[in-house]
Amino acid sequence: MNRRTATVLVATIALLVPLATSLSGCGLRAEDQARSISQSPPTAPEASTPGAQPATVTALVWMVRREALVRVFRKVPLGPSSDDLLTALLAGPTEAESARGVRTAVGSTGVEAVDPKDVVDALPTASSTATWATRKIAVIRVADELRALPPSQQILALGQVVLTQTSGGFDAVVFIDGQNRPVAVPGPGGQILEGPIGESDYASLRMRV
Repeated sequence: MNRRTATVLVATIALLVPLATSLSGCGLRAEDQARSISQSPPTAPEASTPGAQPATVTALVWMVRREALVRVFRKVPLGPSSDDLLTALLAGPTEAESARGVRTAVGSTGVEAVDPKDVVDALPTASSTATWATRKIAVIRVADELRALPPSQQILALGQVVLTQTSGGFDAVVFIDGQNRPVAVPGPGGQILEGPIGESDYASLRMRV
């Protein structure tokens, strides 16, 4: 090693010694191997809060068993509309209910709930101001499919509709045809029922336990 190289080496060492001392004083120490600096894991997104479920209530829906009407229970929206109740009825019995001999006489397209505001002017025999102002009336359109049923099955189907609607909070039911005209329907005693039809008109169809 020549004199010039030795001089440079001595100067370098002189510079490094104070630096090492300074780092030691700061609490840092050298490690034998280099290591990578890990990054913090990304924060997981918060689970989205599911939307509030609509409130429901248990309603009585009427099905057929042994040629009489029996009640079953269904969940429907709180304050059910005529359409809500009819939808529950048209869904028919559950598998467990069917196994017990429960069925329905109402076809899936035999009846339709109608907003009274859309047809009240076309119902001269059932739309007096007093009737519609003081009573909660469901308007149900009856298809030819239901009216073509044998009389005994037609009466059961109509009874299912009337008792389901009145059990769900309606005072009475008015049946109309495809032209929004009120129609008379057969009652359980062979009578012809017109105008708003109430629970008492089909009460005799309920199965007596």
